[in-house]
Order: sequence, then structure tokens, then C-alpha cells
Amino acid sequence: MLLLDVAGAYDMVSHERLLFNMRQMRLGASSQDDIWEVPDDPASHDGMPVIIPGDPTPTILAPTGTAKYLGIWLDKHLNFTTHRKKMLAKGASSLEALRAISGST
Repeated sequence: MLLLDVAGAYDMVSHERLLFNMRQMRLGASSQDDIWEVPDDPASHDGMPVIIPGDPTPTILAPTGTAKYLGIWLDKHLNFTTHRKKMLAKGASSLEALRAISGST
């Protein structure tokens, strides 16, 4: 899952300059044209790592099963199972802390 929050982020930016800078850094767009490559079948690319080009030490971003975005845990099925489990664990931890405080008085 790749989370990019760019809605409205580039409204006041010169798009020509942005594409020029991206071409200079070799990010996303190809050198011949400004077409971004999207896989035909994204499901077949779930395990494919992403390599950041132009970095002197190659950084590989491996895909994960879950991601936390704005305080909510998301998974690729969007069924909120991970979020529910994490929140239940957090609530149980807080409850244990309250029990420890109330039991000591």
C-alpha cells in the first residue's frame, strides 16, 4: 500500500517547473515524456520492492501489510481488523494502568 497525500499540495506550483525538477532527479516520469508508469495488474506487484533512484546508497522500500494513516491502521483489504486489534490492545494497556493505580491506594 502506497499512501501519498498530494491532493491540493501542488495547486500553486508551476507544473512545468515541477516536471522539470522531477526529470532532473529521475523521479516517476520517464525522460522521453511525462507519462507515469502504472502496472496493468497491480495485484501481481504486491511483493515488488520500490527502489528510490538517484540515491547514492540504494534505499529499498519493501511493501508492508498494514500502514497507519491519520491515526487509523489500514490494510490492503480495508476491513479494519488491524485497527480494531491495535485499539483493543491499547485500551487493555490503559485499563491495566488504571487498575494498578486504583489498587495501590
